[in-house]
Amino acid sequence: SRQDPDNVFPAGPRGHMTTFGWVGPDDRHFVLTNDISTVGQFRTRDYGVQQCTLHFYFPAEAKRPAHDWADIPEVVTWEIRHHVDVKIWFLEAGEHLLNERTLTYNNIPARSHHLGTVTLSGNSTIMSGRFHCKTDTLYTFEFECATENCFVDSWQDEEPPKG
Repeated sequence: SRQDPDNVFPAGPRGHMTTFGWVGPDDRHFVLTNDISTVGQFRTRDYGVQQCTLHFYFPAEAKRPAHDWADIPEVVTWEIRHHVDVKIWFLEAGEHLLNERTLTYNNIPARSHHLGTVTLSGNSTIMSGRFHCKTDTLYTFEFECATENCFVDSWQDEEPPKG
C-alpha cells in the first residue's frame, strides 16, 4: 500500500512457499485499489512455449455487494467497481522467490518494464499482451490500478474456468 508502505499484508493461513511459488489452496487473494497494488509470481512450466499471456477470468454468477470492504460477505468470489484498467509491470526479481511475510510496498523489486494495460470487468476473460517466456522460469509482476476510484477484490477459485 502506498498509504502504509511498511505494512506487511497477511498471507493466507494455509499457504506455503514452494519451488513453484506461493501455494495457498483457497487463499489466493487479489486486491487492487488506487493505493494498493498486488505482486504475483508465476513459473512457466510448459516445455516448448515461447510466448506467454496472463489470463483473468471473472464469472457471471459472482455476487457483487453494493460498496465498501465491510459489505463484502465471505461468499463473494470477486468484485469490480465499473471497468478497471490495470497496468501490469515486470519486476526485477530474477529467480528470487519473494517472501510474503516480509514483502511491503517499500521493498518490492524495482520495475523492469511495462507489459501492458488490461481492462477488467465482470463476466469476462481478459488476456494480457504476449511476452517472451522461457521454460521453467519465474516471472514476477506488479498489478497497479490505472483507473480513478479503482476497486478489485477477488479470491481465486481452485476450479478451472468453465467454457
